[in-house]
Amino acid sequence: MQFIQELSIIIFSKQKPKQDYLLNVAVTNDLKSLVNKNIHKTQINFSKFYHNGDYAHEFLIAKSQIDYNIKDKMKSKGKPLSKFSAIHTGEVVQFRNKHQLTNISKEGSYPLIKIENVNSFKVSKKYDSWFKPKKGMQYTHSGGLILVKRLTSKEQPKRIIASFFEEKRFAVDNKLNLLKPYDSKYLISIMGLLNSKLIDYYFRLYSSNTQVSANELRSIPIIVDENIQKIVEDIQEGKKSLEELDNHVFNIYDLSKEEVNHVLDFYK
Repeated sequence: MQFIQELSIIIFSKQKPKQDYLLNVAVTNDLKSLVNKNIHKTQINFSKFYHNGDYAHEFLIAKSQIDYNIKDKMKSKGKPLSKFSAIHTGEVVQFRNKHQLTNISKEGSYPLIKIENVNSFKVSKKYDSWFKPKKGMQYTHSGGLILVKRLTSKEQPKRIIASFFEEKRFAVDNKLNLLKPYDSKYLISIMGLLNSKLIDYYFRLYSSNTQVSANELRSIPIIVDENIQKIVEDIQEGKKSLEELDNHVFNIYDLSKEEVNHVLDFYK
């Protein structure tokens, strides 16, 4: 038997609220391990399991104490992405807007950016669809923004795949999330941060499925670091590697050597 997504079983008992209350967490990797009682067990403080405040109401069930430590550091150092950027899904649903789509460019139509166009750091401008909005329809964009794939697969090494895109006017497919930072000077820095291993790992702590929703992106703790823009530009020019970006991100979130190795081991 195989599971497409992970399963969490949570058993609560009604008690008076205590922030120092200890929770028992048991984690197993598959059904066979569960049958053989090969289960990793740990105890955590309730305050690590449940969090509110800037990040609304969140519950986190992680495999190890080190995951909770990483989560706590990132939340204490950063602020929710929603504080820096408007975030929502693309407006064009292909089956719903099929009468407004063409496979050639026509007067009054604009390129439709699809999920296939988006890769980490780069958007392909090989368009195969154009969108002609109806009068009064606010379905197009202009200038620069960040595009993030909403759909990935288990086989892909990362869940978050983000790229910067800029054009005079264009439309965005519903299979993409789009981010428009409130201050455009942070566009490249935020895009670079989203493509780092640490941000991807943080996302995976909270989500076990292959979809990346706008709501999940809003709660990612972000540090706006203008040095990331230069690193991203150097990566695009072949002067620096993704490893250098990852190391810089680990550093700004103040992760220990043990925590850095813990994240890197996940991607081996």
